Amino acid sequence: MELTDCFDDLIPLTSDGAFRVFSARGRVVIAGADPDASWCSARLDEVARAHAAIESPHVPRVDARGRAGAVEYVALACDAVTTLDELLRWSAATRQPPMPYGAAMGLPVVIGDAIASAHAKQICIGSFGARNVLFSSDGRPWVLGFGHDVVGSFGPDARAVRTGSHQAPEVGMGHAPTPPSDLYALDLFFRSMLPYVDLSPMARLAIAGRTDAFSEDAAKQWSEQQRRLTASLPSERYQAIDDVMRVYHGWWKTLGVVPDPAAYAALIAQMIATKHAISTLTVARDASWFRAPGAAAVDLGGRKALRGVLHALASARVRGPGEARAVEDLVVAGWPGERLVDRSGASRVYVAIATLRQLRLGELLQKKARGYLLDPDVPIALA
Repeated sequence: MELTDCFDDLIPLTSDGAFRVFSARGRVVIAGADPDASWCSARLDEVARAHAAIESPHVPRVDARGRAGAVEYVALACDAVTTLDELLRWSAATRQPPMPYGAAMGLPVVIGDAIASAHAKQICIGSFGARNVLFSSDGRPWVLGFGHDVVGSFGPDARAVRTGSHQAPEVGMGHAPTPPSDLYALDLFFRSMLPYVDLSPMARLAIAGRTDAFSEDAAKQWSEQQRRLTASLPSERYQAIDDVMRVYHGWWKTLGVVPDPAAYAALIAQMIATKHAISTLTVARDASWFRAPGAAAVDLGGRKALRGVLHALASARVRGPGEARAVEDLVVAGWPGERLVDRSGASRVYVAIATLRQLRLGELLQKKARGYLLDPDVPIALA
């Protein structure tokens, strides 16, 4: 049994490190990928316990803990379809405009709530980055990584986390995470998001250390808050997430900013839809239609053979990006039950492939030595 036998439409959200994270039609599946199976199992148990204990609308609950063959997994009740990391990389590559300040500050409010709920159960996250934030198609944010940072972990005895994840110095040295270490990591993460935000002029000056526009007392308070947020010694930092959120809300009030989580979710939903339309190959689950990136939908409803061939290619793309379907397999998929000699069946496949290419799949349909595949570098979605 494989993971694909347990879950429909596994779409990778992260595909490297000690764990793999997938979107799976209403669930997020975390699967062990490190050779040390016992270590993966123990970490997945920690993830399951943590997510079962935390009570927050932004922390997904455990749906299942199981095994598919040699692979152990945790399934979370979460309909996330992408990560903040993926959206940020796409936003930078396509030069999307920065997000309005008030809407963008909705994210720290949401994450602050999730962390407060975790700390209330004596659960810390340890490290934090853009991969720890997932989104549903409607823009709803989710926080992943409690129990063990499955999106940042490299495996047993690896203290370092991947580029883009933040952690306090003592956690990097191997000490257990604490609330002050979480707050240190979160503040670094929030600062890393600022290039994607349309900051007010006063905010830009303050971040640059130019507090001339503030009163002397306000400037001193700002400096002291900065020191405590980024202090190397845990004892000198803020000790509770509520303290940090009060600091943030104080800044926002001074700058005339109202954090708006609902507006943030709406903008993320719009971003996901735009990204999907211009960069994702969408295929109907029954292959009755498809839409190439940036193109109109193509109806295959009355073309049974083309539907069968495309369905086989799309299924292969979802199960194993980069794996080609052999010509013989495509013959069976396009003309099931028919007895065709090798040359006749291959000819039909070649014609079907040429037709699909003409119908706007073009270079998305690639050839390998003995078969065909859909471009593994182009995101795919089943609708």
